[in-house]
Amino acid sequence: MDLLLSLIFGLAVWGVFQGVRMYRADAKLPSDLVLALESGASRTTAAGSAIDRMGMRHAPRVLRMMGPKRVDAMRRKLDLAGNPNGMTVDRYAARKAVYTAFGGAAAFSMLANGQVVLAVVFAVYGFFWTDALIRFALRKRKENIERTLPDFLDVLAVVVSAGLGFRQAMERVAEKYQGPGRTNSGSPCARWTWA
Repeated sequence: MDLLLSLIFGLAVWGVFQGVRMYRADAKLPSDLVLALESGASRTTAAGSAIDRMGMRHAPRVLRMMGPKRVDAMRRKLDLAGNPNGMTVDRYAARKAVYTAFGGAAAFSMLANGQVVLAVVFAVYGFFWTDALIRFALRKRKENIERTLPDFLDVLAVVVSAGLGFRQAMERVAEKYQGPGRTNSGSPCARWTWA
């Protein structure tokens, strides 16, 4: 048991040194991953950004394992959720890789201590945590839309009946009315946007 703990500690120290070396080496990421890091950088938390940076190297592998159909489904789900905290498909894959690795490491540690139930809990947590966050954001945004849409439509109807054309009225109400979505400041409320 002591040998196992020493090995885990040694790997952790080696990981820290590798991380510092990679940070100083200014590793080159593919252009699509650089874009994923930049898009939403103003909307994510410091912890989220750190997790994204840890997992970005593994994001392409996760996306390949997901396959094109699941990637498209996830992209749609993220769009419906309003891209919570600047999450893109690449960021999703990065976070999935990191949380799965942390969950796996915690599960391995619990198995080494003979705690099988906790090992299963940590493994499941690591694998499904990112999906749970997206599901929660999707449900929250849907509730917000259902709550605020009637007021938005009421104001829109008043502006249209005042004599403005539909598109002009839509632009006027969208300038003033706050609704679900996203803003540059990262707040969960944003101007209504209609294509």
